[in-house]
Amino acid sequence: MKKIFTIFIMLVLVSSFVLAAENQEKDIEQNQAQIRVQTQEQNSEGEKQISEAPNKNVITAKQEAKEKIQELREQTFTEIKELKIKNAAELKEAIKEKREILKEAMKEEKEKIRETKEKQNEVRLAVQTLLASENLTGGVGKQVSAIARDFDNSAKETESSEEKIMNRGRFMKALFGGDRKDAELIRTKLQTREEKIQQLEELVNACDCTDDVKVLLQEQIQVMKQEQERLKTLADNEGSSTGLLGWMFK
Repeated sequence: MKKIFTIFIMLVLVSSFVLAAENQEKDIEQNQAQIRVQTQEQNSEGEKQISEAPNKNVITAKQEAKEKIQELREQTFTEIKELKIKNAAELKEAIKEKREILKEAMKEEKEKIRETKEKQNEVRLAVQTLLASENLTGGVGKQVSAIARDFDNSAKETESSEEKIMNRGRFMKALFGGDRKDAELIRTKLQTREEKIQQLEELVNACDCTDDVKVLLQEQIQVMKQEQERLKTLADNEGSSTGLLGWMFK
């Protein structure tokens, strides 16, 4: 009984410490965001001062910016699959243009977030390339598109899980370990996607299409495989991270 009481007291103290530390970390991020907003508005409006703007406004501005970036991403991906492509060269040029648009949208993000988003964008671009190639792939076009759509929906779900993992506070992770729930969700999605990738490879190999189209599609499948490996490493690392007190919740 005494041991249980001691553990309970430890948990209360540690939880208080974690919450205080994470709140301090959030305050620092909010202050940094406020400085960036101030700088941008001073450059564009000259005399306008926002040094006294409350943190609430800064948080709202950050959330709105995040939503706009996400909206731009989805709009860009939608535009790709709706393109009326005539050949592989035209499709490659369209993808190159959309990639630059996405990179520009990500440039204000923190480095770690930007790198992750760029990797996510690559696999989403690969999927949209498969969708846009339906008219170039002969009799297997509709099958390729159906698999690509399923893969795209799965990619959105793993993006959401990865975001939760990235947003887990450093102190919380150090004490209680990684986000095992989202790590397991990612693993489950990866298993299903392995089957879809195999199906795509078989369809592309059997494709009644030109060599340049076949090569282009094989390149997209390779991007999808690389994303599988990246997410597998992420899920394994997150799932194996126990933290100082994680053993209590196994």
